[in-house]
Amino acid sequence: MRKNRKLSAIGALGASLLAGAAFAAVPPSGTISPTSPTVSWQGQAYTAAVVASVSACPPSSVDTANLVCDHFRLTVNADSAYWSTHTGGATVTINWADSGNDFDLYIFDAAGNEVASSASGGTTSEQATAIKASGTYDVVVVPYTVTNSSYTGSAALASEATATGFSRKWNSPVNNGQCCEGNLAASGPTTYVLLPELTSGNDILRSGDGGKTWKKVYPPADVSVPFGIEGDLRAFGNDVIYFGTEVAQGVTAHSSDRGDTWTIEQVPVASAGNDQAWLYLGPVPGVCPVQTKPYVLTGWFRIGAVAVFSCDGGLTWPIQTPLVGVDGDGPAHVVCETTAHDPVKLGDRRVRNAAFANMKAGRHGGWGTDGKFYWSEAVDGNLFVCKTGTFGATWEGVKHPQAAGTPSGQVVTTLAFDDKGTLYVLHANKLYVSFDQGESIRYVHTLPKWGNDSSVADGAAEWFAVSGGTIHIGLKEASPDGKGAIWYLKGKNVDSGRPSWKEELVNSVGAIRLDFMQIAVDGNGIPTIGYTSPPDFILGVTTSSRTVAP
Repeated sequence: MRKNRKLSAIGALGASLLAGAAFAAVPPSGTISPTSPTVSWQGQAYTAAVVASVSACPPSSVDTANLVCDHFRLTVNADSAYWSTHTGGATVTINWADSGNDFDLYIFDAAGNEVASSASGGTTSEQATAIKASGTYDVVVVPYTVTNSSYTGSAALASEATATGFSRKWNSPVNNGQCCEGNLAASGPTTYVLLPELTSGNDILRSGDGGKTWKKVYPPADVSVPFGIEGDLRAFGNDVIYFGTEVAQGVTAHSSDRGDTWTIEQVPVASAGNDQAWLYLGPVPGVCPVQTKPYVLTGWFRIGAVAVFSCDGGLTWPIQTPLVGVDGDGPAHVVCETTAHDPVKLGDRRVRNAAFANMKAGRHGGWGTDGKFYWSEAVDGNLFVCKTGTFGATWEGVKHPQAAGTPSGQVVTTLAFDDKGTLYVLHANKLYVSFDQGESIRYVHTLPKWGNDSSVADGAAEWFAVSGGTIHIGLKEASPDGKGAIWYLKGKNVDSGRPSWKEELVNSVGAIRLDFMQIAVDGNGIPTIGYTSPPDFILGVTTSSRTVAP
């Protein structure tokens, strides 16, 4: 997932490299199963300097004559019926002695799709997990920069039985009865939900008991001010901010007392024809020359292609920057794409910030713990990660090849940093993890389930919140009976090569184009999922909250 560097240097490799076998690992293959869960092998010894990339070492099913990388053929003897009642996967680990050497690890399925990877520098091991693995896999060990080193490899299958049917750990869904694409925010013990009313404006409800009950706190009167077509919510401490669009301009509502009182401000913008607005909050001080809140805000207008910035909690938006070519119907950040460079490994450059705990992802973008604003998009088989430290005046970007096996036609990405400074980008069934602000991808994980219900607008059928290497995902999965299934996924240790996943079926709802999906996690660790329940918007924006923290 890093630079597509050509094989730039291969010294006089040892006899083991020139042996003429496509599989240099000893033994070249092995099988694991629930009853025989482990296997190991000895990797080849690289006795002279070698520099390679995965692009020079395609899966063995494609190029059986490849002699540069090690290929270990791993068979997982667990069929799909087994994984219908179990969760887990096959974890592959490689180890070597000297951190001055750098091996990378990739796992490909029988069709040549990348299902997991682990690629970093300055370590003596890599680890990656193929979730719900079944069948034959090609484990490719790439000598990224290696001089006089071998490695050892192992694979282990770990699984546990899962419950069937709806999870009883979720409260009964609350149907709020308003159309259509609502949003969520949470801070401390408080959770908020936005209800867009297309004919009369927007409502905001508040819950202080983990989503069991809700109280309307906005607008102050039933006459909605402002009108606002569609908007977004963010919360920090006692502050909650609504950011929306009135087509020709923007509008915000700010509260500093958890929604008891509100200050409403119009936001004139150099942009017209907006029908959707998104809000990003970064709890980073010292970003603005004058900053009166311990956080900074970015508002993005989907069609109008302009970003606005606020340093006082949304009361004023003095910085407005055009984003040339950005459009939520198929995002294209022109400056980012034309200036993006190939990935370069920088090692672990994470900046910790405890205020990023339980950070809700943003549509395409979000603030980083380094005080920069980030943007991501998936275009023409590439994943772009871009950032600006100048409020959008200048951008720098990185162009990563998308992991093989990514479903086509998915235009929406979601992005967030956690409190450890790890960057996560979720796109379709792939979760990309970076330790160096997107300059390189440390891990690629394949989700056990993903938001593939086409009824959700723009295909954004999944959302996440993240904290300390644990990710909470709400998603809508298409089901054979035509009813979308609402799932909750919890991934632990997703900032490592050995994530573990919990899956809970929350609800079953019908298909409707104006559906939406979001998830927020409060300070007590309670996740709330928001989505639309048809038919005809009678049930409208629905919220489901877990009874206890998972």
